[in-house]
Amino acid sequence: ALPAHLARRLAASAASYPASDADDEGASRSLGPRDTRAKDKLSRFFGDDPSHPAQARRPPLHDEQSIAPTTAHSPTVGRTSSRIPDDTAAAAAPSVMSSRSSDKAVSSGAPDQVPWYLSYDAAPDEMILSGDGQVKGSSLAALVERLAAHDVSDPNFVSTFLLTYHSFTTTPELFEGLFKRFLIQPPAILTEAELEEWTERKLKPVRLRVYNLFKTWLEQHYVEQVEGDPLGLEMLREFACTTMADYMTNAAEQLVRLIDKRRASQGGLRKMVPNLPNAAPPPLLPRSLSRLRLMDINPQEMAR
Repeated sequence: ALPAHLARRLAASAASYPASDADDEGASRSLGPRDTRAKDKLSRFFGDDPSHPAQARRPPLHDEQSIAPTTAHSPTVGRTSSRIPDDTAAAAAPSVMSSRSSDKAVSSGAPDQVPWYLSYDAAPDEMILSGDGQVKGSSLAALVERLAAHDVSDPNFVSTFLLTYHSFTTTPELFEGLFKRFLIQPPAILTEAELEEWTERKLKPVRLRVYNLFKTWLEQHYVEQVEGDPLGLEMLREFACTTMADYMTNAAEQLVRLIDKRRASQGGLRKMVPNLPNAAPPPLLPRSLSRLRLMDINPQEMAR
């Protein structure tokens, strides 16, 4: 027979652990405050309900006390895992430096930086651009450089410029700037390899675009009645027969043929007619201007 105090303890333990799943609710009501706190601690620690027999804690596979010294809390393991013998470290050092240098090479090679000798000649403050890259204001030298840029071609800008340049400059003045652009010189401190790159990537594209600009002007934008265009035509012919012929023989010969056609007024070339300002006709005003609506405006006046 068991002693009385052991029998009472066993009875209390049996009352705190239900025999089946159906008795869970009744067993939870029979637990005292002390047992409930103990149950909550075990649930937070193990993440399950220790009161259920099927979810009771499994015995550990290994002794936790023996495993603890060999984990990250052990100072011995920390020292041995980070310690490298001197001869091994010396052998591994070149590989580490080489990997870092290769990473730097890859990162530095990612952005394709333009060499300084391939940059623009005009100062940055000579041209003001909008957010979408359109020209808002510029000096004539910067406009000429953009017309015959070495790295970008903008046909819309070229067409707009040739249609409107008479409002702020003359044809001889424009041609003087294009002649200088054709004869750009490289910086004096370039090496042989840099000079070759400058010639291929800047000089040749610039000269080709200057030639195309002259050709477009002759074919589509020459106006005989505008002051300065006939003089520009003579300047262009002299430039094509002398300077351009020394560097671009075939292009110079084609320009001379186009100039001769213009001078002889032969067909096949577009002829520009100047829109000379005339006296404006009297306006066709509506009867009442107090409450003007779109439908009150005369269609002919709207067309004007």
